[in-house]
Amino acid sequence: MPVWKIQSAETERLSSNGASLGHGKSQDLRAVGDYGSLNPRKESTERTPSHHMEQDGGISGIVIRAVLVFSIYTNGRKLLDTKEGASSIRCLHGIRFFSMAWVLLSHFFTFGAQSASNAYSKASVWNDRWTFLVVNNASVTVDTFFVMSGLLVSFSTLRQLKSKGWKINWVRFYVHRYWRLTPTYMMVLLLTLGLQQYCGEGPKWPSVSPSDKRNCEKYWWTNLLYINNFWHFEDNCMAPTWYLAVDMQFYLISPILLLALYFHKRLGLLLCCASILVSALIAGGLSIDERWPAGYISMLNPRWKYYYLHYYYTPWCRFGPFGIGILTGFALLELPDLLSNKLRMTRSLAMTGWLMAAATALAVVFGLDTKLIADDELSVPAAAAYNAFGRNAWAISVAWVILACSSGWGGFVNTFLSWPPFVLLSRLGYMAYLVHTLPLYVFLNAQETAFNLSVINAFSLEDC
Repeated sequence: MPVWKIQSAETERLSSNGASLGHGKSQDLRAVGDYGSLNPRKESTERTPSHHMEQDGGISGIVIRAVLVFSIYTNGRKLLDTKEGASSIRCLHGIRFFSMAWVLLSHFFTFGAQSASNAYSKASVWNDRWTFLVVNNASVTVDTFFVMSGLLVSFSTLRQLKSKGWKINWVRFYVHRYWRLTPTYMMVLLLTLGLQQYCGEGPKWPSVSPSDKRNCEKYWWTNLLYINNFWHFEDNCMAPTWYLAVDMQFYLISPILLLALYFHKRLGLLLCCASILVSALIAGGLSIDERWPAGYISMLNPRWKYYYLHYYYTPWCRFGPFGIGILTGFALLELPDLLSNKLRMTRSLAMTGWLMAAATALAVVFGLDTKLIADDELSVPAAAAYNAFGRNAWAISVAWVILACSSGWGGFVNTFLSWPPFVLLSRLGYMAYLVHTLPLYVFLNAQETAFNLSVINAFSLEDC
């Protein structure tokens, strides 16, 4: 999941404070892009036009830098540069790319089911295929983004606390995050409201486009304040951006856990684990009380609104993966063996860890026969146990992948996830997240005839 330029906000902040992921000789940390990972490398000595222009002072220098924001050369050069330092967490690029692709695929089926003429008939057929669980249980990919978000804010902030003490610039901690995310977010909202109505036509094209136009005009400020997961949920604007709101709320409270880890490690670890457990128990209790089925509830289910409002969009039910991410960042910082001595584990121990992580992740996704319309066959307590701990189990599997790849035990998995083209693709993730509903909306509503939902349609649109 969800996520997102969210991780780049942390890495860019690392860059500005000169943090170092490596050990020994200090290196500058800089982000590899808008959705980049931790990337330590030496300052480049190559001069570009922007280097010379930025030396100009006064108003002219400010104007030149403002113009360079729109420079194809400067932005293209940064976007296409896939060079990284030896100590960067390169696997994050591949994880982000595949997580975002998974989100886009599941959203096509989610939105398509609301517009297709064959939604119910197809749902009954697809639910009998175990392979379709990749779509039914795709919501766990949002938890992957929560893990990465917690990891980066934990590592970067704890690093600063160690070097500067607890009196770091906490105002900048919050302002920088807000400034990194919000301008692009609001620009996409405005452009969607203004231009989407001209992107399609036909017998199915609605008279009001986009469909949440009135909601956005009335409640846009809830997006600006990152409270759109709470306020006017049924009349929300840009529904998929609930993730940004929840992640921002996690970010707001993260210093409580980070300061606890800084001042008293055992107390901090206990507080993190307790927060994760409490979040899981709340989710499980709600699941028992409402008799929810295990896993994700589709919008075709009549109970979906309550599920979304009281579970799926609430930070107290989704905190577990973010907390696991905080612990992962703490581990990367406190265990230097992860980055230098390969954790001092044997090959058999590393293989055991990989097998357990893979088995857990596969069980979370394929261990259920989740239904889009009808309830599943699991008992209420069993479904509640899955809803309480399934996302945390997935998050632990993702955390293992990151830790293993960072400590030298990633093998071919790390080689694949660290493939240089994923650096470029992951940088496009935040913008793809913000705008992906536009082509979905246009495709589904500009049909001249009744739209039939199919796997071929899904992958055809994914390729566009």
